[in-house]
Amino acid sequence: MPRLRILHVHRNLKLAKGGVVRFVIDLAQALAREHEVMVVSPDVSDVPDEWKRELAPRESSAGGASRTPRCVAMDSPSLPMDVLSAGAIANVLPLIEWCDVAHFHGAWMPMNIQLAAQCRRLGKAYVASPHGMLDDWCMNQARLKKRIFHALAGAKFFAGAARVHCTAQAELDQSSAWFPKSLGVVIPPLVDLAAYRALPGAELWRRERMRSATAESPIVLFLSRLHPKKRPDILIEAAAMLRDRGVRASFVLAGPGDEAYVASLRERARAMKVEDRVEFPGLVTGEMKLSLYQAASVFALPTSQENFGLVLAEAMACGTPVVTTRGVDIWPELESSGGAIVTEASASTFAGAIAMLLSDASKRHAMSVAARSHVFSWLDEASVLSRYVEMYTRAAGK
Repeated sequence: MPRLRILHVHRNLKLAKGGVVRFVIDLAQALAREHEVMVVSPDVSDVPDEWKRELAPRESSAGGASRTPRCVAMDSPSLPMDVLSAGAIANVLPLIEWCDVAHFHGAWMPMNIQLAAQCRRLGKAYVASPHGMLDDWCMNQARLKKRIFHALAGAKFFAGAARVHCTAQAELDQSSAWFPKSLGVVIPPLVDLAAYRALPGAELWRRERMRSATAESPIVLFLSRLHPKKRPDILIEAAAMLRDRGVRASFVLAGPGDEAYVASLRERARAMKVEDRVEFPGLVTGEMKLSLYQAASVFALPTSQENFGLVLAEAMACGTPVVTTRGVDIWPELESSGGAIVTEASASTFAGAIAMLLSDASKRHAMSVAARSHVFSWLDEASVLSRYVEMYTRAAGK
């Protein structure tokens, strides 16, 4: 296939903001092995330092033979409603002129709408990834505001795309109510599985981070943004139910979150008298994150909605059995893998599934083996990457 020039655009590249940032970084890195890749964002906080470069005025080319993506910190939206100024748009135009295809991430970013309009004006193809933001649950939050935005700008943004990329069939089935379904293409995220092939072991977490008060209890892990959509409150209730049943378990709710919301979760744990069973270690990354997955007996995500849920794939790649809900668009794939239990988003059902797994070591082992095998087959990097390259190639008409 021809060498492509690919431009990725996202509102921020701060890992604490969630899985979309990880998706962009991993995909850009993989693509750069054979193609020229540029990532542009107003916030480039968490991209590797070697990616970063200044955007020269009227720069007409970018990238190069390097296997490293290049990253540009563009001007932040400075006008009301998070809109880019004319000057900010002008500074990005050389990159749009340079690329064969642009890839916009997210559904509700005015800057994406503005820059996609420039792509259409210049005859440049682009791909749009809603990342679950057009799912039924999401569209029912701030319902009127989203419908007005879509009518005024979003519909044209998606209809003008060469492809609308979804990460699961269930996402396409729901989101295609808002764009022509013929534009849709389903490709899972490209997950960099290299670190999961040689895992650090559970002892790293147990030795350096585990609280002594819970050292003897099995870990039930939640690792994601602490956000009402993810329903970590369900796990606090489940912790109380398991205590009342005499089931030993330590719940680790790991991840960043709004201070007020995290404080409310801590208060809920105190009110239910499970503060000794629930801990909040904050954002966990790198080898320590992998070790925490391995140390956990169960990974639990009682979420209302996820278009993919990278943490589910990460947990399974570490061999950790998963309990989650049908709010995850990949629930059919998870259920058929043999490594996950898909249930209702309630404290009683999660408590029941967790108690069953904690009481059955052979079941956990079988799920662990199945989960790890499934992820390495389903998300094989070379296979997934070839599908992205094919999508970009067709979009660009190469």
